[in-house]
Amino acid sequence: MKIEFKKPIAGIYQDIHKAPDDVFSKGMLGPGFAVIPSDHKIYAPFDGKVVVMFPTKHAIAIENMDGVKVLFHIGLGTGKLEGVGFNLNVVLNQHVQKGDLLMSFDLPFITKSADSNNVLITFVQKKSLEVLKLEHDVYTLDLN
Repeated sequence: MKIEFKKPIAGIYQDIHKAPDDVFSKGMLGPGFAVIPSDHKIYAPFDGKVVVMFPTKHAIAIENMDGVKVLFHIGLGTGKLEGVGFNLNVVLNQHVQKGDLLMSFDLPFITKSADSNNVLITFVQKKSLEVLKLEHDVYTLDLN
């Protein structure tokens, strides 16, 4: 399945296999990206609906109309922060459009307080991801 995916956060994008955590690096939550963030805001990469929001505010997922679900997990060891340093701009089941602000976080605080500040982006329930093209911060991806 081919989709367009606008970069949801500024930073250095790497394959998820470079994530500093086995759950992500071994693809247990699906293929994706490990991002070294240079910004503190997460934007919707496509039109969709908010389908998961962790009570600790460190993770959120949206799903598009074709059933592609993407999970954004901010940092590692951030669940223990119990929501401190995170601000959600959406609510569960809210419809969002590409470019809408989903959440923000205090990057210096997360960098200091968490095990890692990597933003982990996974395509849940998918087995593989191939980047076909990157143009103007929009990826064309082939997901299987």
